[in-house]
Amino acid sequence: MKKYSLKYAFSSMMKCAYCGGNITRRRWHSGSNKQKDVWFCVTAIRKSKKSCPECKAVEEKIIENAFVKAFNILCTDNKTVVEEFLENVEQGLKTKDNRKLINKKDSEIRNTEMKINKLLDLHLEDKVDKITYEEKYSKLREELKILRRERLELDAIQDEENNIKDRLTSFRKLFESKEPLTEFDGDVFKTVVEEVIIGGYKKDGTIDPYMLTFIFKTGLTSKIDGHKQVDKPQENTALQKCTYQEDNPR
Repeated sequence: MKKYSLKYAFSSMMKCAYCGGNITRRRWHSGSNKQKDVWFCVTAIRKSKKSCPECKAVEEKIIENAFVKAFNILCTDNKTVVEEFLENVEQGLKTKDNRKLINKKDSEIRNTEMKINKLLDLHLEDKVDKITYEEKYSKLREELKILRRERLELDAIQDEENNIKDRLTSFRKLFESKEPLTEFDGDVFKTVVEEVIIGGYKKDGTIDPYMLTFIFKTGLTSKIDGHKQVDKPQENTALQKCTYQEDNPR
């Protein structure tokens, strides 16, 4: 399997927990024997550290190992939770019948267009005076505009549902067949992760710039303590748990 470069795998997929800005890749001590790749808040880089004082540069290796841990949590420790979540989302999609709504809206659009054409014919045949024609025509055109806008909204909903189905299929296939990771795999990362939040707050409200929250494309999230991921993925801690949001599968 061809691996993504780390830069490609992480680019445009990480956000700062404190300012909401993007996280970008930088190389520290370039050219020295101590050089390392880190990811840092763009706001702090462009507008000075004072603009986002809570953020810290996080080593690429930390994020890499944290993902391995987060993925393995899903595949092992939270396997039952993940399976239940996938089934709930899939069942929810089955109960929706957006296609019927689209067909109904198409019918309403056709009927309105027919009314407009009929009105125009009546006007050309002098069976409807100009004032009446203009009033009715204006009203029908507004109705048609609204119907077409609603039709576009239904298309967007259908596209999103199809996207969710594709994501669930891909995630389930990987989830059911993949063995726990022993090292970072960019292909797996791009397949299952929607976004990574760098930084956060502990339960007591204190700032934790090394908290890493992986938001998976299914809506599941996994929080990892970045402090423990420098050399290799560690054993579970109370922080390293998987949660999910059924109302917003991503």
